[in-house]
Amino acid sequence: MQLAAVHLSDAHYITDASKFISVVLLALRAMMQLEMPHVNVLSKVDLLSTYGELRESPPTLVLTVLT
Repeated sequence: MQLAAVHLSDAHYITDASKFISVVLLALRAMMQLEMPHVNVLSKVDLLSTYGELRESPPTLVLTVLT
């Protein structure tokens, strides 16, 4: 029997670049800690239109998050 980890993220986090990077880094950390096959899943994608338009963060904010 094969096991796999599932990382469930709320789709609300993809509406803002800094939140998306945060969720992706959290999933990466979980993947490295668990050391097993990993699947990222966005939940509540059907509600994405109610969250508003996709926004871009200023480049300085994104660079701050990455460093």
